Amino acid sequence: MSVVSMEYELPTHIIFGVGELQRVGELVRGLGRRALIVTTPEMPHADRVTELLTDAGCEVTGCCEVEPNPRAPTIDAAAAEARTNGVEVIVGIGGGSAMDGAKGISLAAVNEGPVWEYTIEFRGEMREVTQQPLPLVAIPTTAGTGAEVNHIAVLSNPDTGQKGPLRCRQMAPRVAIIDPELTLSLPRHITAATGFDAFTHAFERFFSPELHPFIHTLAADTMRTVYQFLSKALAKPDDIEARARLSWAATQGAMCVLAPLGEAGLHIFGLPISALFDTAHGVTLAIMIPAVLEQLCEAFPERCAELAEILGEPGPGVAPDACVPATERWLRDIEMECRLSDVGAKPEDCARLAAAINQTRLDDRYHRPMTLEQIEELYRSRL
Repeated sequence: MSVVSMEYELPTHIIFGVGELQRVGELVRGLGRRALIVTTPEMPHADRVTELLTDAGCEVTGCCEVEPNPRAPTIDAAAAEARTNGVEVIVGIGGGSAMDGAKGISLAAVNEGPVWEYTIEFRGEMREVTQQPLPLVAIPTTAGTGAEVNHIAVLSNPDTGQKGPLRCRQMAPRVAIIDPELTLSLPRHITAATGFDAFTHAFERFFSPELHPFIHTLAADTMRTVYQFLSKALAKPDDIEARARLSWAATQGAMCVLAPLGEAGLHIFGLPISALFDTAHGVTLAIMIPAVLEQLCEAFPERCAELAEILGEPGPGVAPDACVPATERWLRDIEMECRLSDVGAKPEDCARLAAAINQTRLDDRYHRPMTLEQIEELYRSRL
């Protein structure tokens, strides 16, 4: 593995531990007195956060509920309300959708124009962020996205059928309160999907063409932790040690993504599925990972062999392509095995999925060039 240059920044103050949610009032008050809570529908912890903020002397101007796969128009409407109410700090509580919505609102509340025009999908006409986004306190209630420590928000555009990342370093949360206790009430399927999501964030940088030793070690440890503890959390939902390990693995996975390196391509191929079929993020990644791994075996055989060992294949000397059946076996074990046909896709949809790929991102960050026909065939292999 050749050593490459790399810059790394983690601007978020991380507070991790069981019961640390109790500190939210003092932490938010240090950033602003008027707060907007951003969450998703039926979030069981939103009322508790509101109470803790009020007790600390903060004024909560409202609670904005964003939809799963948050939509750009929802963000724009909430940002306008935040401006009207003089909001000074955003508090995001929930999973990845809540975090993404909170980040989008923090940016759009102080910058002009529709938030979609700040995403990379707006290509050459993408707006420049000119004003510092509102400070954000992130409180994850799932152990998956790691959105509490990164500067990325993925938004949906219902008019174009696209999902696009919004990337802005100033948008990273100022504070992340990671309290594993909040994940104890997660339903089984969400525990599995978000845990797998954490695994894939590390996976993306583990297979970066410009892999750095620090990220390699961090990514491998993250994937190993998820593999070892996700099944334990599924078997015993109140296992606080397993929940804590998964919560920290999600944060580590996001720390991998913060490295400005290339990627495995899994999220590039997964985003169009989520946009067109409104599927859960973790499900889209589970659909595509076997096909992506088959390509990676040719490009990175040593890393594929290492991944196979992480997933329980006996080593040393395991074959690189053993990582594909090992991954498929694990997906079955955690009830995440899925194909495109399972989410309603038909053969004619493969062309639509291929056309929705961000070709610029693919060309810049994937390990090999791919034609539209090759991308369509990749989707077809997962029907």
